[in-house]
Amino acid sequence: MIVTFPRIDAKAYTNLLNKIAAGGRVMCQYCGNENVALGDTWVCAYCENANYASILAIKLRDAELVKSLNLVNDYLSESDFDSALAEYEKILDSNDEPGFHYRYAQLIIQYSNYEVASIRYDRPGFMEENALHRELSGTLDSRAKMILSKTAVACEIAFRNGNKDPFVLHAYFMSNLKLKNLKTAKRASEMTAMYSKPLQEYQQMALAAELGDATATATTADSQIKKVFSPINAFYYLTWSLVRAKRLEDAKVFITKLSGYIPNSSVKALEKEITNAMQVA
Repeated sequence: MIVTFPRIDAKAYTNLLNKIAAGGRVMCQYCGNENVALGDTWVCAYCENANYASILAIKLRDAELVKSLNLVNDYLSESDFDSALAEYEKILDSNDEPGFHYRYAQLIIQYSNYEVASIRYDRPGFMEENALHRELSGTLDSRAKMILSKTAVACEIAFRNGNKDPFVLHAYFMSNLKLKNLKTAKRASEMTAMYSKPLQEYQQMALAAELGDATATATTADSQIKKVFSPINAFYYLTWSLVRAKRLEDAKVFITKLSGYIPNSSVKALEKEITNAMQVA
């Protein structure tokens, strides 16, 4: 079957995005960031963990968790990654769900990316300083991969022992996706389909993007938007697809809106990519 790029009416979709963004706000229980979410189950726009709880439910369950997550994000806003990781390790002491370990690995990757971005060639003595940034980045990358691998193994063992929680399968999927174990990620998505079709479709969207398939990504993103399952995330993936399809004007409209709703690092990077592409077009 030939799959074609879905028809995208930028004006109609922008209006839909505005309506969706006006919905309720919820907090991710793994990263503490505020999300626009509709329905009982949703995927965080910042860490891509699957969630079901509102901020009220989290506060009722564990007020200390909310306090720690807020502190972690305060440290991140100051680029104090060592303190952020130390605080998140305290969260791991009392929260052993795979989603928390996946988020911890993400923080380490973020730290590594920060070190790479710190490499400069316009200062005296830059060679020695840059070598330190590269060395730390490499160490952090290795550490993150180890944690992602352990998280994936823990998820697989839990599933084999009878834990059929789709959120565990989602952490299994995301960990393998980050590790570029795409065959295993695909298998995890197929397993998820038995317990949560919307979550499985989200995984198919993320997997298609990782494979660089703009048409498949756009098709699943379009479906997620129409079903109103984590639609803000789906709009991001749709925008990514539009860039690959050279539809930069439409992509610019969407990314401008998204940057006001979810100003995360992925949105900022895509916005920069669109701006650069439009300058040379």
